[in-house]
Formats: sequence, C-alpha cells, structure tokens
Amino acid sequence: TLYWETDKQTCLDKGYTWNSTEGMCIVESGNFDDQQAKEIYFHEDSTHHLYIECEDALGNSASDEETFLVDSTPSVTQKTYGGPTYSDGSYRWITSQTPITLTATDNKVGVDHIEYRVTSIGDTMCPEQCDYDGNGNWETVNGDTVEFEIGQESCHLIEYYSVDKLGNEETLKKQCVMVDDTPPEGIKTIGAFGEPFIDCVQNPEYCDGDLDGWMTTY
Repeated sequence: TLYWETDKQTCLDKGYTWNSTEGMCIVESGNFDDQQAKEIYFHEDSTHHLYIECEDALGNSASDEETFLVDSTPSVTQKTYGGPTYSDGSYRWITSQTPITLTATDNKVGVDHIEYRVTSIGDTMCPEQCDYDGNGNWETVNGDTVEFEIGQESCHLIEYYSVDKLGNEETLKKQCVMVDDTPPEGIKTIGAFGEPFIDCVQNPEYCDGDLDGWMTTY
C-alpha cells in the first residue's frame, strides 16, 4: 500500500482514497506475485509512506516500511548587484567592478549547481527586461551561489538557471545590464572678449535658476 501524507480534501480532489483509520491518503494498493514486477510511481510532491507485506506458500511473511520525500520542483535562482549600480526602473547600469551574485534556493532536496553565461550585445541602450539570445559556453558552478563581474563596457545579456540534486531544472532567466566605466566630461564655455559677465547671486533673473557663480550672457 502506498500512502501519501496529505489532508483528506486534497486526497479526494486528486481521485485517491482516504483511509480514516490511518489518517492518510491511499494512492495505490494491491497484490502481485513472484512472476511479475510491480512498478510504483510517486505523482505528488510530498512525503509518501510505502508499506510492503510478502507471504510465501507456507504462510511465512515479512513486511517492510519505507518513507520517501518526493520532489519534482526545481530550485529558484535570484540575481543581485553590489555597488556601484544605478537603475531608473527600465535600464540598469553597473561598472566593471560591480559584483553580480546568483543565489539558488531549494527547500527540499537541495541545489546541485548553477549555470550562467554572459553575452556582449554591443554599444546600444538595452532595457533590463530584454529578449536577446545569448551565445557562447555556459559556466557551471557547483553549489548554490556564485559571484562574478563583467569586465567590458557595453550592453550585456546575463542568462542563468539552477539544477537541484534530483536533476529538476529551473526555467531559464535572462536580464540585460549596461557596463559603464567612462566618467562624465565637463565642458566650460567662455564668451568673447568684452562680453559682460553676470553675478548670478545678485542677478538671478539672468541665470536660469543657477545661483552658484558666474556665467556669460548670450
């Protein structure tokens, strides 16, 4: 007899039989002899108890009880950025020194490894939620976390997923990020000789709200 450890309503909703005496759900039960093998399948994610009783032609009997934790749910991977990083809600920028961390969690059998790859898209503005296709080799990291950096400026596609210890594979995730190591360039403009300069503190009406110093008039 194969019991599934769940509540009565869930058991009945799945089309199984509820055993009121044991307080557990009967998934399958029956007899088989030494001329046939019996395959038993665990269809639900949860704890299952398998009870086996055997008896020969002389009435000698033996029994066995096994408990199985069934897991068909893949692990879940989250991506986080260290500093420096900036996002305006649609686009994200980092530098080549910004750490990128992938962390996978699996509440049942545990995480086996993480797969990821980074593809350069080129010098283009790319939103964080993008739909490019990556290329190149995948990096495989055993365990549930990995940290890396992207050393080249431009837009990059990051693809990643994790696999648990039973081989359940997470659906591929992808996001884009722009790597920028170039500082801003300031430009100072000075008017021609003889043009008046305005004191912005004393004459703010000529300075478009900039009260920090002097500027030329045009």
